[in-house]
Amino acid sequence: MQGLLAAEKATECVALKARRKHEREQLHHEFPPCPGFEQWLVVQGKPEAARQWRYRESKPGSHEAENDRPSQKSADDFGGIHLVEEGGHV
Repeated sequence: MQGLLAAEKATECVALKARRKHEREQLHHEFPPCPGFEQWLVVQGKPEAARQWRYRESKPGSHEAENDRPSQKSADDFGGIHLVEEGGHV
């Protein structure tokens, strides 16, 4: 009896997954994803604005973005608490 129920459950599970996959494909076809902001600018006829957007975080003459640099933390960043390492623990 349990084997029969398990087989029935497995069959229903496979059918449900197939139905959900088909529904996702239909929705993806009916409602394609929105373009990114850069691509939208190009479609709007603003390729220069798209180029500026692409490189918005880069500094001229540098390949490093500002967010890539590690920040220097001070004691004030931790509410004035000074952290001390002891035996591999902080």
